[in-house]
Amino acid sequence: MNVFKKRILPVIAGLLAGWVAIFALEAVSHIFYPPPADLDFTDKAALTAFMETLPTLAFVLLLISWMIGTFIAGMIGALVNKEAWKNSAIIIGVLLALGSIINMTLVPHPTWLIISASIAYVPSAYAGARLIAQKNSNKS
Repeated sequence: MNVFKKRILPVIAGLLAGWVAIFALEAVSHIFYPPPADLDFTDKAALTAFMETLPTLAFVLLLISWMIGTFIAGMIGALVNKEAWKNSAIIIGVLLALGSIINMTLVPHPTWLIISASIAYVPSAYAGARLIAQKNSNKS
């Protein structure tokens, strides 16, 4: 139980919080750049055609959504495990980056976004976790 509580639970909690935050933030960006009502998300050609119509700002919002969600994920991981917050943050960042890379290979994204996101996930999760760790150390 101790291994679960110290190693696995912080990662699961962080990932869940991160996914919820990313989903919510992406939903907000869809208000500004909505997909066509008849878009079939299982049709890669149609999805690619839609993605090619989006302005750069839509992808900037997407990147910001991913990084805010990842920052929150790191914070939650650190809240759940105050002692091993670094490990949790790194694992959370790596897992979210891998998920994003898979997504970006399945659905075409601009190269600059692929590179930026791939590089930024771990630092974003770490920064969120570090914020919580600093607050915890100030309380002591």
